[in-house]
Amino acid sequence: TWEVAELARVLIERGDLAAAREMLGEARAHGAHSVPAHSLRRARVELMLAEGRHADAAAGAEEYAGHLRGIDNPAFAPWRSLTALALDAGGRTAEALALAEEELALARRWGSPGAVGRSLRIAGALAREEGLARLKEAIAVLEGSSARLELARALSARGAALRRAGRRVEAREPLLRALDLAHRCGAARLAEGIREELRAAGARPRVTALSGPGSLTPSERR
Repeated sequence: TWEVAELARVLIERGDLAAAREMLGEARAHGAHSVPAHSLRRARVELMLAEGRHADAAAGAEEYAGHLRGIDNPAFAPWRSLTALALDAGGRTAEALALAEEELALARRWGSPGAVGRSLRIAGALAREEGLARLKEAIAVLEGSSARLELARALSARGAALRRAGRRVEAREPLLRALDLAHRCGAARLAEGIREELRAAGARPRVTALSGPGSLTPSERR
């Protein structure tokens, strides 16, 4: 069951929400408080967020938290930030930011770079333009870690925040790096969002990758 949950999360990142929904709909875990059960709940909440079902995601995250029995390591169970994303989408940004800050404090205590970077990214994104420093710190934390997909998300979030602040030229560099990393990670859904941000920032990237064969244009390939 744990493997099913992780595969479903990969499918969500690849943009195949229908396959992820089918897989999670059939999955069952033994024991309400088992690790596989926690993984299934997390994957289901992430799917609801990807589908735009924010009220369902908030309720699912609350159920997820209720079964954790006090586990507070965001690297294992990031229910606070999942709830925050759902609440923010519903216009409850102040509540969302409070939860994100709470998770960030816990992540710093546990010390996992991936979890710290993720928490910084979400708290920074929720703070809008005031969160640019948090997003910069998220990138710095993640640069030295193996969390490449999370680094892509942080770079994308900072680029988007810079673009919203009117700093369009400055936004392009982190967005191009984010697009390259998302492509390498196979995160098609994230990559498409980054392309939209690049277009909004006035860039027209001809290719996805920054280096290697994938960075060549058709004429360069010929």
